[in-house]
Amino acid sequence: MEKHPDHCLNCQHLLEEQDVFCSACGQKADAHLLTVKELLSNFWNSVFNIDNTLISTLKYIWRPWKLTQFYVNGERRSYLNPMRLFIITLLFHFGIILSAIHIDNDTTMTNRMITEYERSKIFGAYLDLKNKMPLDKNALVFADSIEHSIFEKTMVVEKDTFNSLKIFGMQYPFVKKDILELPLDSVYLKYKIENFSEKLIVQQYIRIIKDQAGTTNYLIGNFAWGILLLIIALAGFMKIIYYRQKLHFVEHLVFLMNVHSLCFIVNSVLILIFVKLWDNTSLSNGEMNASVFIFPFVMFLVSLYLYYKQGIFKTLFKFSLIGIIYTFLISIFIILVSIVSLLIY
Repeated sequence: MEKHPDHCLNCQHLLEEQDVFCSACGQKADAHLLTVKELLSNFWNSVFNIDNTLISTLKYIWRPWKLTQFYVNGERRSYLNPMRLFIITLLFHFGIILSAIHIDNDTTMTNRMITEYERSKIFGAYLDLKNKMPLDKNALVFADSIEHSIFEKTMVVEKDTFNSLKIFGMQYPFVKKDILELPLDSVYLKYKIENFSEKLIVQQYIRIIKDQAGTTNYLIGNFAWGILLLIIALAGFMKIIYYRQKLHFVEHLVFLMNVHSLCFIVNSVLILIFVKLWDNTSLSNGEMNASVFIFPFVMFLVSLYLYYKQGIFKTLFKFSLIGIIYTFLISIFIILVSIVSLLIY
């Protein structure tokens, strides 16, 4: 029989003779030899973390009002932490969105801009060659017809500009050649940009133009964290409209996290079905958009009714108020997240 250790082999915490588990880290106190069965069990638990907590959570995630009741009433070790569940499903959902919309520079204006720039250089070379060659009237007419048919709506690089960027009342008609070829310091010098704020805006403007796919992916990723800030603000509003029930702020927050977690899961599955299995190339499918919108709408209404236990008309009224505030808050957060993200991108 193996001797009972006097300290934990994992964290070195002192053990009593009767201890079966370490009170500090929870590891078994006995010093038995490692077995293949235990090795596989530890691997499974550490990699997949499949235990009763996850199973219980998945059982009730389809009823977020119940899951919230259990957690608020003290059954917290039996279910996943609502914030952990929310963040996991949030990141999964936005990961599915990013994989579904296939954003890369080949599908954005960046690639078209480079193509147009190369075309402008060819056009400029063509004009130089045309001006150097002695052409009679017939040859000139032929050259003009080639020019109109091949280089229609093409400008030489010196005149090919972006729409003027306006900063603090100043217009900056950037030439595409300068944006693509000049270093930032040279751009500042050529366009007489001296103020720090103007330099920052121009720097980000150029980065966005040259990497629109990366910018879009970056913005979508930041919107994910904006959702967390959004529901924190929304929980504060719900505490006000449900003030007579004397519920704590955190209870509204847990409720919102659980409802959103379910919606993230269902919407992710819908996106996978429509985009991956049905081979749609974008998120513009009308049937999918209706499904993604209707489920959260219905689930949130049902959850409000069953959790807060108020009459149907009062629930509908408060649901409408919450919907208005939700729309207002999400608009504000989209603007703020966009501004901050583009400034630090």
